[in-house]
Amino acid sequence: MHGVDVFMTKLNGAIFDATEPKARSVGLYPLMTQTLQNNYTKGLRSIGFRYEDGALTVTIYENDQTFELPVGFDKTKYTDVYIHGEPEKIGVSGRLTRDEDDTPVLKICVSFIELASTRFIKLFFEGDRIVSKWAETPGMLFILSGLDLYAEKSKILEALVEKNDEELLRFRLSRMFEPELLLERRR
Repeated sequence: MHGVDVFMTKLNGAIFDATEPKARSVGLYPLMTQTLQNNYTKGLRSIGFRYEDGALTVTIYENDQTFELPVGFDKTKYTDVYIHGEPEKIGVSGRLTRDEDDTPVLKICVSFIELASTRFIKLFFEGDRIVSKWAETPGMLFILSGLDLYAEKSKILEALVEKNDEELLRFRLSRMFEPELLLERRR
């Protein structure tokens, strides 16, 4: 049995629950896209895994909807999801790897085909828990470059950016656009 198959077989049927209050602002739909589409998440509740016949499906359970994502390891798999009734065509690809501490990491890339927007999810498997790291494109770097551009043209915004600590601004933006969440395996 191949290494991916062994790991995924052990994971088959597992559900991991979000345990932190900040999960209420994290969802499949990228934050920038939520804002542009005026279609906001109700928050992440759980992540589940199904591995059958060599195919992985990751299920994202949000507080008011569920998304089944077929993950393509050799080539992207395409499917349709509905975000509060709005249809979206997505492509999902993944890779199982290990980090420098030999922790298994599942990297998932969800491309929203018609929106030029992508959600990146990294899942670090640490026994009965997952540390999840979420990112998106366009995301934090896009916002920061926009702030720099407008700060040059607006004395008020320039004064605001200078008055606030730039590190604090980066920290707050990273919490919004690149959150990390802990998920605990359901017993």
